[in-house]
Amino acid sequence: MLDSLRLNDDISARVPMLLIADDDEDILTLVQLRLSRSGYEVVVARDGEEALRLAQEKHPDLAVLDWMMPRPRGSTCCARSAPAPTPQIFRACC
Repeated sequence: MLDSLRLNDDISARVPMLLIADDDEDILTLVQLRLSRSGYEVVVARDGEEALRLAQEKHPDLAVLDWMMPRPRGSTCCARSAPAPTPQIFRACC
């Protein structure tokens, strides 16, 4: 899916922006580092409220959300992302 972001004509002239949201600082840092080193612009959020705010401000090409993060959960962020929803990937771990 990430490779298709680079092939889309609408964004081929710029680096795709990814929003990563997780309340686990270690996971957030690891994912941010890996995606940044792969050439993506990465913005991070530490809870659902911050993720929603950044999605509205930055209009990322893709959001990677923690399903169980607080304030609100990742699933709630998905429902609230209208009217122009961002494609989303959910990360769920125990």
